[in-house]
Amino acid sequence: GDPLKLVNQIPSSKRWRVSKNVVQNVKENRYENESGTESHLKRVTRKVKLDCFGCPSNIDAIMGDKSEADQRGTDMAEKTPLSSSKVAEGTKATGAEEKVLSKEERRKLFQQQHGHKIQKKKKLSKKERRALQEEQRKQKADKSKGVQGGKKVTKKPAVNNKGISLQKKAKEQIIKRTTTQKMVPMFGHLPQFERESSLSLNTGFSEEDAKKVHPSILALGLKYGDNVISGANARAASMLLAFKDFIRDYHTPPGKALSRDLDRALKQQIQFLIDCRPHSTTMGNAIKHVRRAILKIPPEMSENDAKAQLYGVIENFISSSITMAQEEIIHYAKMKINDGDVILTYGRSHVVEKLLLEAHSDGIKFKVVVVCARPKEDESKELVKTLASNGVECVFILLTSISYMMGKVTKVFMGASALFSNGAVLSRSGTAVVAMVAHELKKPVLICAETYKFTDRVQLDAITNNELGDPDDLILPTSWVLGKMERSCLSDWRDIPSMKLLNLVYDLTSIDHVTMIITEVGMIPATSVPVIVREKSELEIF
Repeated sequence: GDPLKLVNQIPSSKRWRVSKNVVQNVKENRYENESGTESHLKRVTRKVKLDCFGCPSNIDAIMGDKSEADQRGTDMAEKTPLSSSKVAEGTKATGAEEKVLSKEERRKLFQQQHGHKIQKKKKLSKKERRALQEEQRKQKADKSKGVQGGKKVTKKPAVNNKGISLQKKAKEQIIKRTTTQKMVPMFGHLPQFERESSLSLNTGFSEEDAKKVHPSILALGLKYGDNVISGANARAASMLLAFKDFIRDYHTPPGKALSRDLDRALKQQIQFLIDCRPHSTTMGNAIKHVRRAILKIPPEMSENDAKAQLYGVIENFISSSITMAQEEIIHYAKMKINDGDVILTYGRSHVVEKLLLEAHSDGIKFKVVVVCARPKEDESKELVKTLASNGVECVFILLTSISYMMGKVTKVFMGASALFSNGAVLSRSGTAVVAMVAHELKKPVLICAETYKFTDRVQLDAITNNELGDPDDLILPTSWVLGKMERSCLSDWRDIPSMKLLNLVYDLTSIDHVTMIITEVGMIPATSVPVIVREKSELEIF
């Protein structure tokens, strides 16, 4: 019961945890309360233990004192005394001293008060425990589905104190697309592709539809759906030009502010384009730029002045972020092309095509290897045709032959649809294979991309977020069979229940396989993408 002896009993390995203040407090408490009762010394002893070790559950084990474990129940009882009724019923008090009930006495007291003994849990066998777990899982699954007692229970939506629902409303589609019959389950979360027309979309003919969707937006959406307009830059530029037509024909309703009503009306046009085809990162950044400019229009500005200001914003974005940016990219990229180089490219990137033509016109002698892969082989053929007609020596190969040709290549130039903050590159399907083979053979991979394609999003794979193309593009209309031209065996794939076709538009290239990114601000590593995004966000460029 002596606190000073208690401190001295602390093992040397634990004594560093005892501060001088604790020892001083013990001394003061002892000298000031030398005539104190035994219970007071117990409380001081307990306090020293708590100050030293902080956890009362392992005090006795640390102190090496087995006898303290028996006194723990007594100390806790003194800290939390029983009520007067419990003292009268369960304790025998003599003066200031109280007797604490033993475990057996507490059991008898419980039986007297409740009329029955404490019921112990029945020990279940392994089979019974498994059945109980299955039943609990079933109840949990039914609860998540809204089923209770075998009946479906309709859950009331949460509302605030004014009776307004707190649930987030789903985006209302402008059009109803045709339901997909052949869906690949693994990619069922993505928008499914079905070739549409203005007749199947059931829009564009009534006055009500004309009020919802502008004719320029309607024509553009159908071109998106038919893949007439493709490519990140082409889609963004054509969308901005359609926005100009929409703003030109817009008139502010009486009693409403232009900035708010125009933004609301523009959302419907954007939703129609998304319904026709999921928007790209370039389109998303262009939309943000235009909407930010709309919301900044002051209320006192006239409608004509506001429209003129928005025209300037759109034209400036196309000029600075696309046209002039490509010229700067070509200027930097030409520094990396030398005489005797063998340059490999995949697909048909507009900026890479202009780069190769300008480098050739500057007198640099090099060869180009164009890699082709279905279903976009026509783009690669057009690129070879354009380069060859301008005097560039070209080699045309399929993607399956890339491992053979990569050994003869000196540099790889490719475009991109988007670049994420983790350095990953989103581009047309097959780019990741080309970059991986080049990385394994120690060939530099240079990505030419404008900075408005950068995004603060992070993507780790090409499954969670992608786009599905037309599955019929994977089928050749005719094929050679035994020397005869016959109809393709996959032409009736929709009538075969067990067959599904998957046409992924994009794939994701890892940051490890990208050597450099050439932008209008210079040549940067892939790790600098989030830096550019942060700087441009602060300047409100996009």
